[in-house]
Amino acid sequence: MVPAPPDDLDVDDLRDLCAGARDDLETAEECLKSVIVSPKSKKLLWSLANARIRGLLSIERVIADVLHDTASDRTCNAYYWIIQTLDGKARFDKTLIHEYTRRRGGLDDLIRYKAFLRRLVLNHWEVLDSLSTVREPLLDVVRDQVAEMEATLKNLAWLTSIFVCYAREDEKTLNLLADIIQVPLRAKHVFLWWDRKPQNGYDTDPLVSRGIISTANWEDEIERRLETFDFAISLTSKSFDRSPFIGGTELPKVLANRASRGMRVLPVRLEKCDAEKISDIWRTQWFPAGEDDRLASHINESGFDPIFRQRCEGELVNDIGEVMVDMADLKKVEEFIRAWQPSTPPDHTDPGGHVDPQAPGGLAE
Repeated sequence: MVPAPPDDLDVDDLRDLCAGARDDLETAEECLKSVIVSPKSKKLLWSLANARIRGLLSIERVIADVLHDTASDRTCNAYYWIIQTLDGKARFDKTLIHEYTRRRGGLDDLIRYKAFLRRLVLNHWEVLDSLSTVREPLLDVVRDQVAEMEATLKNLAWLTSIFVCYAREDEKTLNLLADIIQVPLRAKHVFLWWDRKPQNGYDTDPLVSRGIISTANWEDEIERRLETFDFAISLTSKSFDRSPFIGGTELPKVLANRASRGMRVLPVRLEKCDAEKISDIWRTQWFPAGEDDRLASHINESGFDPIFRQRCEGELVNDIGEVMVDMADLKKVEEFIRAWQPSTPPDHTDPGGHVDPQAPGGLAE
């Protein structure tokens, strides 16, 4: 949590803290520039994250400089509060870089790095939320930097995004659900993506802002998100059962990613279907949790009934937010991967014909 401002402090203490934060940020930025990234998957991360993370550090350094130059006894309390927070983030940045550069290869490094990046982004959102609610007039000196920080964080939305796996026939239900949960999820800085997502005025990250454009290679774009995002929602239905692409590509890839790199999977019941019998799905907690409770039973002519809307806005959104925080905790991420990595070849008994253990990307690989 962002610390509360202290009641008593000395201006000299503030200036020392400003100087320490500024030095730490400069050191962190220099270390980040020197990181060598390979192979292909790490290069993708590098291109998505490096310049933007360095951008965050640069913005924070400007804030530290501005506040260092303008601090006085009268404004000390609020400024100290912000710089104390920035100082903590700078030290975290140095830890992140040390952890990543200490090791030089392997999937575990990639998982660790993404967990650290996700934590860094969520921490910065927390700082930004706190700054946005401060009503101290003299903080206007850094409002431009606050706006710049928000723009940078929104372009890192891929770190806290969710891939929605659904059958085309269920698009209407998906749109109804997205209309309910997108705004409260954004308040938690979590973002949805699906292949036909309409463009909006809030999302700016190219990987998240809209669905697949008409001229793009559809399967390549799907694969790109499956490789990049670490959270998936699957909308299960009879149409989901019948979809050759879901059964042959999307679902095997999602389940393989869960076993290999800790991808979270949240199955959402639309209607009773064979997908619920797949061994690698049924042992997951579902939404709705009740075996006889499905989204289709809560839809009327005007959309979801009011009580169920509240459940989605509350229970579903809160659960997703908690999972995203867990995905930023390296210890929990590694525990999750160990729990889902099969010690023996998994049972792929599949009444719906979804998971072929010999298929490319299947769990048997």
